[in-house]
Amino acid sequence: MISYDLNEIPSSILAIGAHPDDIEFNAFGTLAKWASVGSRIDMAIMTDGSKGSWDPDQNIDELKEIRRIEAKRAADTIGANLHFLNYVDGELEFNKDTVKTIAKLIRLVKPQMIITHDPFKKYRLHPDHRNCGQIVLDAIVAARDPHFLKDLNISHHRPHKILLFEPEVTDHLETIQEFMNTKIEALLKHKSQYITTMDITDPENPIQIMRFKNWIGELAHSAGNPIGKPAECFKLIEKV
Repeated sequence: MISYDLNEIPSSILAIGAHPDDIEFNAFGTLAKWASVGSRIDMAIMTDGSKGSWDPDQNIDELKEIRRIEAKRAADTIGANLHFLNYVDGELEFNKDTVKTIAKLIRLVKPQMIITHDPFKKYRLHPDHRNCGQIVLDAIVAARDPHFLKDLNISHHRPHKILLFEPEVTDHLETIQEFMNTKIEALLKHKSQYITTMDITDPENPIQIMRFKNWIGELAHSAGNPIGKPAECFKLIEKV
């Protein structure tokens, strides 16, 4: 059974993605909807985006800075607070140190809701996506229980709910019809990714831009097909 649109919108949300633009592709319509009614939005990006180019001659330091700027511009469209964790793109490891980093962030931000990758999705190719999801889930446990990580000297915090995007099993939808344009606007801030993820080779070509917008719309309508409304799909975990 699939539920949709939470009865009680969380007042604070922490969305954690492996790379700049992961959150925008998978959950930004939902974040925009909740931001519009006053929810505090924090977005954390685990890696520096330094592998996000098909150009073998790309200057990596320049690429990292470009991607930081793009991520900030995207977050600004909904007034989100942005946290850069700066692990190396493609080399994110699931270990005690990364779990501790996220647990500390959770205790500091104290979100009611956490949104991240589903690490259990079958055949997920990118290791950063798998590892990011696993890191966050383990960090939620470490952050919520008082006998973990006492050396942080930060009080424990238990979020109310978790949403996993790109889920292996979808059981919750958030409708985003009124926020499609905001989602697309945020994605188009990531100009460095036009070729690699958006199939836009000429940013001045309105046909290519419209093709991308239509593709995002098609994805939302496909996700929301069970309820007949454009949506983003998630696995909802309520007992945290």
